[in-house]
Amino acid sequence: MNDRFIPNTHDLGYGQQADLLYVWLRRAPVTLAARFVFTKGQTSDENAVIGVAWSHKVIGIRHLLGFGIGSVQLAIYPTYWELFYIKNPDYRAYFITVATGQFKHPLSQDGHTTYDMALTYHPGESSVTVQVPGDKRTYSNPYFSAFWGRLYAIQMRRPHSTDGNGAFLVAGTATRDCSTAEILGSAKHQG
Repeated sequence: MNDRFIPNTHDLGYGQQADLLYVWLRRAPVTLAARFVFTKGQTSDENAVIGVAWSHKVIGIRHLLGFGIGSVQLAIYPTYWELFYIKNPDYRAYFITVATGQFKHPLSQDGHTTYDMALTYHPGESSVTVQVPGDKRTYSNPYFSAFWGRLYAIQMRRPHSTDGNGAFLVAGTATRDCSTAEILGSAKHQG
């Protein structure tokens, strides 16, 4: 499945820290999926992120945390989700939201209730299908084709001010369009 893993916990430099796992894949994945839990902290800003980048060329550790130069990411917070891309290493200046949605009911932060998230890439259409708890939609954007690549990453981000400790339970990729259950049921790497 992978060539190289880079686990890391790092200060993101703007009041947040992240537990990270980067994987350089032999081939660009078509589908990314992950299962995670949230725990109750002092804030509700904890979020789970999966994404890909076209480049493994990075400029310093802070830019590695932005998935490199050019990326497509899906972030899930306890009350909403967001699909976005980052055009440049200065991610705060080039953070472009493509879609966002509110959950009908906030996701549980009990540390036991699991949730699945997934991104499936459709190269001929420059679109991605987003699967979040309770919803599945497809969005198009020319930057999806520009930035979809072999650097796959998962992040659990949280503010320094929280004692929350959400976690990914399992994550995986596939080089074809397949169900989240197929990927997560056969994922080799758990943590």
